[in-house]
Amino acid sequence: MDKEHRGVVTQFNVNKEYGFIKEELTGKSYFFRYERKEQILWARQTKEPTLTCPHKDDVVTFRLRTSDNKDHDYQACHLTFIKNPTIESIKEKMAQGVKFYGRISFCKSRYFINDTKTGIVFPVKILNKEKDYMDFEQLDTNPVMEYILEQRKNPSTVLARLKLPVGEVLKKPV
Repeated sequence: MDKEHRGVVTQFNVNKEYGFIKEELTGKSYFFRYERKEQILWARQTKEPTLTCPHKDDVVTFRLRTSDNKDHDYQACHLTFIKNPTIESIKEKMAQGVKFYGRISFCKSRYFINDTKTGIVFPVKILNKEKDYMDFEQLDTNPVMEYILEQRKNPSTVLARLKLPVGEVLKKPV
């Protein structure tokens, strides 16, 4: 079980912080639970950046351990992010002027946007200066909105920023 495996995140539920990874060689699917503290400790041991928020299509390395979920014998743990070709493709298309849209949701004191085409879920970053112009009641209706991606120093940290339409839906009434 100490062997390193490589696979692709096929699903990740941001609300419940669990997902599945399909192992490259065997095609077998493994359950995993995202545990931030465990990931930070693993990153310190390996000197790799912390996997901050798993996304669908992330290519990762992982290890296996006995599962704490009764429906699975083993589960993936100690995830290390390698790349996400889908996110890279989205960023390239955005640079070419292609617009991307997603549905807004709210969970655990944070907003997320679920891309309408790829199904990838990104945490939303709202700047303090933008909060004055946000109609949070409107956001709570789960609208579909245009967004842009913002890459951080850590390659696994990709945040969405809402493209605010000037003077339109998200502007608070004066």
